Amino acid sequence: MNGESFYKPSQTLDAMTGKRIPGGCDDCDAYQTMREDVPGVYLLTVHHDDTCPFYRQARARREGGAS
Repeated sequence: MNGESFYKPSQTLDAMTGKRIPGGCDDCDAYQTMREDVPGVYLLTVHHDDTCPFYRQARARREGGAS
């Protein structure tokens, strides 16, 4: 290795960064957001409706409640 970075910019992911992207859950009217955490590492977050059964079940498990 010669010390070159393996990071390669992605025009596609960069274009999605900071935008609301429809979809992400079959159970609700969710949307997704993309952000670049560190150069070359992108995080996709799904934002569920508060009434989403999947989201409510996942949140209950995380908080130690019944599933």
